[in-house]
Amino acid sequence: MDSRQVSHKRTQDMREFCHAATSSGYRAVVFNKRGHGQSKLTTPRLQAFGCTSDMKAVLAHVQSTFPGVPVVGTTCPFNFNDGEAASRVGVGYSAGAGLLSSYLGEMGQHSKLAAGVLVSPGYQHYMVHATSTSPSHFHAQGGLHPLYNYLMAKSLQTLLAPHHAMLASHIDLPAANAASCMADFDRAVYVKLHAFESLAEYWKASDPLRDVHKIAVPTLFLSAKDDPVCPTRLIDVGIVDRNPYIMLAFTSHGSHCGFYEHKHGRLQSWAPTAALAYLDHVLGRTL
Repeated sequence: MDSRQVSHKRTQDMREFCHAATSSGYRAVVFNKRGHGQSKLTTPRLQAFGCTSDMKAVLAHVQSTFPGVPVVGTTCPFNFNDGEAASRVGVGYSAGAGLLSSYLGEMGQHSKLAAGVLVSPGYQHYMVHATSTSPSHFHAQGGLHPLYNYLMAKSLQTLLAPHHAMLASHIDLPAANAASCMADFDRAVYVKLHAFESLAEYWKASDPLRDVHKIAVPTLFLSAKDDPVCPTRLIDVGIVDRNPYIMLAFTSHGSHCGFYEHKHGRLQSWAPTAALAYLDHVLGRTL
């Protein structure tokens, strides 16, 4: 697997979810982060991991574009149901799950989404990543394997490549291109771009669980115990005790955003079906 396959895998996840959502009567709109999905940067800015301003702008735009239509959304992708109920729910995959967690915690009772499903989220992965001294140290503390760390850094470099001219004077471009792990890439790009003093300070502000105790809508966390990217041994199971709105669901197998089963003669993920079933249940309770 190379860095291009890492990016392709996430695109395939979204295609499968959009197909399942539209087959269930939803209208799907994919939300890509700044500079992702072949979009061109018009300002020298990339979205910090925990920054929710772009997501809020997307929600506001969708509501103005489809007035009176309830938003049934995901952070990659958003989905819109043509029903009459004013219920809004959300789903996020991987980094999208981190963004959704940040939004739900930050907004609390003022959230414009009435429920959430987080597929393969990072839990305490990011804070451990921020305080590790090397990829091997990170792995020893329960983080992802150094090989995956390397591949994800290369994937981020691929995403950055089209924007070198726009960002060159705002980041440490040589260091970003030379990065062989996520920590080095984050220091060269996000820490510098958003004027943080250190990687630890950046991730303290961006940690998707920083406000998890403030989540005030039903939220399902779905993870596999064999996830090599966001290992479940870093899960703070105490979040369930601290917040009655949160449910944790673990499977023995499923890898990272996988959850494949053999169905109709091919392998396909059952995660979209599970997420939509959960959301349908929540909508049914609130109709």
